[in-house]
Amino acid sequence: PFTVATFTSLINKAGSFKESISLLEKMEAHDLKPNLVTFNSLVNKARTQKEAVSILDKMAEHHVKPDRVTFTSLINKAESFAAAREYLGKMEEQKITPDSVTFTSLINKAETFKDAFEFLGKMEEHKLSPDRFTFTSLINKADTFKDALELLEKMGELNIQPNEFTFTSLINKADTFKAALTFLDKMKEHNVKPNVVTFNSLINKADKFQEAVARISQNSSSEIP
Repeated sequence: PFTVATFTSLINKAGSFKESISLLEKMEAHDLKPNLVTFNSLVNKARTQKEAVSILDKMAEHHVKPDRVTFTSLINKAESFAAAREYLGKMEEQKITPDSVTFTSLINKAETFKDAFEFLGKMEEHKLSPDRFTFTSLINKADTFKDALELLEKMGELNIQPNEFTFTSLINKADTFKAALTFLDKMKEHNVKPNVVTFNSLINKADKFQEAVARISQNSSSEIP
């Protein structure tokens, strides 16, 4: 027999939002009531903010209250920073506490470094600890190389280990090829292996391709993929 858990599992495996909605309709045809987990899976399947909001409306019809996971997913689906902030406002209205994932999602939606950085302060207000994903997102939003370096320093103060994505973001923010190259040494210090994207970012910082390959080879014991 079909159960709510069976349909929720099928929704998670659905190849498209249209398929997942079809499964929701079949649930209802079997007189099965979708629960919070079902609806959160549906929001994740949404491709657009409009589709995600349609699930929020369905939740209201079924008298299922959204939670932090729901709103974090809605923030990820938001088509503008203003819309993302509105969802944070709704969370506060409903006394739903955001977590570090929620704030990292908001940082990713921020249009300016100033807006993104404000969320680091809000995390502190909520006594939440930022992680490498939070800082990597902040580095991506940094206006200047100096801002990015200060964030790396802050990570060190908090004993947060950067990963290859963090270093690749720092390379992208570097103001010179020479400065970008220094991160290969830092990656070795942290036992972080550069990936293809890291090397592509370094090459993009160089004036000439051949110079880039030569200098990267000199500065790295890692084999270029």
